[in-house]
Amino acid sequence: MEQLPLSDQGVTIISAMAYGIDAAAHGGGLEGSSPTIAVLGCGLASLNEEQQAQVEAICRQGCVVSEFLPEQGARPEQFPQRNRVIAALSRATLVIEAEVRSGSLITARLAGNYGREVFAVPGSVQVGNHAGCHQLIRGGAALASDPASIMQELGWFGVKGDLFPKRKTYQPRSENEAKILDLLHSESLHLDELTETCGLTMPELSPILLGLELQGVIERLPGSRYQLSSE
Repeated sequence: MEQLPLSDQGVTIISAMAYGIDAAAHGGGLEGSSPTIAVLGCGLASLNEEQQAQVEAICRQGCVVSEFLPEQGARPEQFPQRNRVIAALSRATLVIEAEVRSGSLITARLAGNYGREVFAVPGSVQVGNHAGCHQLIRGGAALASDPASIMQELGWFGVKGDLFPKRKTYQPRSENEAKILDLLHSESLHLDELTETCGLTMPELSPILLGLELQGVIERLPGSRYQLSSE
């Protein structure tokens, strides 16, 4: 299958609008068909002229957000605050290059705490800026080799590479079943997200999910995530 960019497969790219990997991520998002979101570690009015141009470009096909006052400049202690917003907004966090002491690993740790998936791209063991990625993979992060591996791990298309797999036909037997299937219609969700969104307790939700799973209507993914089953 042709390796389409994630943005052309309906994936919104979220990053921090910094130089390097962040800029490349937003650039790839803007080249594709989906939005891109930048989360700042400073106020919008504190940006220089070049950064303001980046904001303008991103806002044509996405948005830029900040929880800091407009004139507040960037400070090192604000970056972990920014990273927690990135992790919370994202369904999954991808770390491409990171040293062991890296802000990217803070984002990855926060993503794990939020029940999100974490991916890492491996690199040469002789280059220090990949050591953090290797540490994440040893700790259980999924190895990302290409866009398809990310999409498949998240259940965003079938194992044969179909971007929009056909779903099993099933008539919900209750309002709660209908609500769950509607939530899973276009994406996989973590168990905690289903519990919160459905307004059900875990003892109430678990038997419904188990029943749907036994009937082959949904399937459980690694990391306590659920998705609709494909035909």
